[in-house]
Amino acid sequence: SNPDNARVTSEEVKNLLGPEYQVVIWSDLNHDLLSAVKLERMVSSIIMGIMVFVASLNVIAVLVLLTIYRFHEISILKSLGVKNRLVRRVLEISGMSIVVKGVLFGVFLGVTLSFLISKFKLIPLPAEIYLIDSLPVDISFLMCGAITIICLGIGCVTSIFASNKLSKASISEGLHIAR
Repeated sequence: SNPDNARVTSEEVKNLLGPEYQVVIWSDLNHDLLSAVKLERMVSSIIMGIMVFVASLNVIAVLVLLTIYRFHEISILKSLGVKNRLVRRVLEISGMSIVVKGVLFGVFLGVTLSFLISKFKLIPLPAEIYLIDSLPVDISFLMCGAITIICLGIGCVTSIFASNKLSKASISEGLHIAR
């Protein structure tokens, strides 16, 4: 009833049948296939980690570019008397809102596409090779949550870092930037 208990069950069956019988479980029969799947999962996890890292770098780049693009306006606001703390807070809030929207949209899009691939079997596989007719998709909400938290954390840290740097910049630097 539970494939994970096959080894324990095989020992019980072996004790019942005696030494003249040999008991082979499914994981021993498919050892090579299971090793390949384990390797594939590890490589997929590494690739997914690299993709999350690159996506985080893209978020960082967008936040930094947006703050640099607004550097002139920030300097004008500061010359009118707006305090550094308020400038930092506005930049943090706007940066974090961009991060939250981007991450939530990305997670929604990823889960939706994964669900559609799973539901409608959009990626066919040759059944004579893989013994299944389409790519199985297992949506792990734990993994989605972990990726969401990591991306939100990286984006928020970046937003805070960029807003601190920009709010401390001198007024004259920003006013000299040509528009």
